[in-house]
Amino acid sequence: MMKFRLKEGVLVLSVALALAACGEKKAPASQVAARVGETELTVHQLNAAMPTLSAGLAGEGEEVQKSVLKRMVERELLVQRALSDKLDQDPKIMLALDSARQDILAKAWLDTQVAQLARPTPEQVARYYADNPALFSQRKLYQLQKLTLENRKGVAEEVDRLLAGGGSLQSLAQWASERKLPFNAEAGTVAAEQVPLGVLEKLAALAPGQSLTLAEGDRVVVLRVAGVEQAPRTEAQAAGEIEQFLLSRERQQQVSRLLAQLKKDSPVEYTLFPDLGGAQASAPAATR
Repeated sequence: MMKFRLKEGVLVLSVALALAACGEKKAPASQVAARVGETELTVHQLNAAMPTLSAGLAGEGEEVQKSVLKRMVERELLVQRALSDKLDQDPKIMLALDSARQDILAKAWLDTQVAQLARPTPEQVARYYADNPALFSQRKLYQLQKLTLENRKGVAEEVDRLLAGGGSLQSLAQWASERKLPFNAEAGTVAAEQVPLGVLEKLAALAPGQSLTLAEGDRVVVLRVAGVEQAPRTEAQAAGEIEQFLLSRERQQQVSRLLAQLKKDSPVEYTLFPDLGGAQASAPAATR
């Protein structure tokens, strides 16, 4: 029996697609991959399902196709039973299907708008490489000791004072324990690209034994550099990754521009939460 270990929403999307398939005309025999009762599953549907339903499957080629087709058959059996039980008329299911349809259409339109974006030029890749030496030409692996404390009033200032006086992370942990201040200590090695760019610029300036204090919302994070290993990457090594990052960033920026224009073209009124009227939501920005 097929295991549905799908993320929330994916199952609904699959059901929506399957329901749509039920109303299709009969396909030529050469295009039929399987029949479930009176419903035909086509080779075209099989090919379309491969990227999503092949997740977690071992093997390759025809072996994977067979496994995906079995999953499609099992899904169709479930869909047919759901229709027989009139679940498609359940208000909650109807809302879920409508939401899935909206998600699919919204994504499809955005995909058409960003599909024609030009790939970054070699000059743009070279400029990004040169502008971020800490990520590439001067890349390092950092052996870090990390202490995370609850950010109560005055904690960040007291931590800075203790560190300025030569305090170690062990002494900070003892200080926090005496004051019943929740904390967590850990250690590990991280590469430059695993560190947010704003933090990396500060971290790259530290020598072994030096520390950095960061106030992050309800946390105070202390990073102490225990050791550093040089691990530079050439432009040739990093070019593909840089190109993908720049293209992803441009896509996100294009989505933000499109949404801003759509909001100008179509007046939006938040009747439930009027205070949202002045808020301009945007797509998440790239973090490098």
